[in-house]
Amino acid sequence: MTSWHGEAEHAFRNHKDAGDSGDHGGKSTAGKHTLTSALHGAHVRDASSEAGAPVASVVSTSAGDAAFWFAAPPRFAATTVFQGGSPSPAGPTPAPGTPTPTPGTPAPTPAPAPLTFTSVSHAPGAGGAASAAPAAAGLAVQSSAFSSSGSVKVTGGTDADAAAWDVGYLQTVNAASRKGHYLGSAKQTTFTVALPANTRDGNPAGAAPWYDSANPTAVKAFSKTGTTEAVSLWDRPGMQFPWDTPDGAGKLDHTDGKDKFTSWVVVRKRTAPNTIQFINWETWEVDFSATTNYASKGAKTVAATTGATAGTGSGAGQGGNAPNLTGAVANNVATLTWS
Repeated sequence: MTSWHGEAEHAFRNHKDAGDSGDHGGKSTAGKHTLTSALHGAHVRDASSEAGAPVASVVSTSAGDAAFWFAAPPRFAATTVFQGGSPSPAGPTPAPGTPTPTPGTPAPTPAPAPLTFTSVSHAPGAGGAASAAPAAAGLAVQSSAFSSSGSVKVTGGTDADAAAWDVGYLQTVNAASRKGHYLGSAKQTTFTVALPANTRDGNPAGAAPWYDSANPTAVKAFSKTGTTEAVSLWDRPGMQFPWDTPDGAGKLDHTDGKDKFTSWVVVRKRTAPNTIQFINWETWEVDFSATTNYASKGAKTVAATTGATAGTGSGAGQGGNAPNLTGAVANNVATLTWS
């Protein structure tokens, strides 16, 4: 999830830009919490972060702070060939039936081959164990870093034809559900962060439909035909679960839920934005499962972390899913609900 990415201000790293996000505020009542504000384009990264780490979104509630994030962010030679040689004075003998050009009339220029885009390489993101870090405001559960890369070559056409196209990453959150489970409250036992199905994912500071148009490594323009461009995606979704329920009676016992994503390497014609060619695809998911000692022993510590990030498929072309190319990104439309 930009994707729901980044990190809590107190415990984890930020995603969007120089630092998978936007900062979003939410209002807490006994019912639904809806994100009402977002810090767009702010990318923060500490010295321990990798290039391109995501940005955290922090939501304050009456009983504690919840933070979530879905997406992450930041992280040229010409050759001239000369041909020579002198034709024989008489020149080649034309084949029978070949039209004789009128003296002084130039031979027609053959049409260029069609513009073609080809995958040169594609390295899908790898999985890894999730992390759970206690903070004063809550438990920060975060995926392992997810990094994908690909390179695409353009051939045929003219230099002007090729220069009208960009290559980059798209990402969609196919499904999302992050839950904290609480003991001790008769009315508030579950804290849920959710999204509409197939929400566009990306850096809130970027432009649709790209995952991170603000990151020069995530979207590139072809300069001419016969060239290859490489692009990459970096994401690390996370969630901070409040320690206590809004009524103060419930304590966080464990967390679970999964986010599921599809990412694509595509080429897109700049002057005809609906003209997209899919080069490669991959699917991946994040499990947010962790157990605390808070409800059972009163200690705001982690008993176990069993969640993980895993790639679930990859291949050439579009694959079985379709991207959401419009609308707000995941960080800006997530809802927080107590039940």
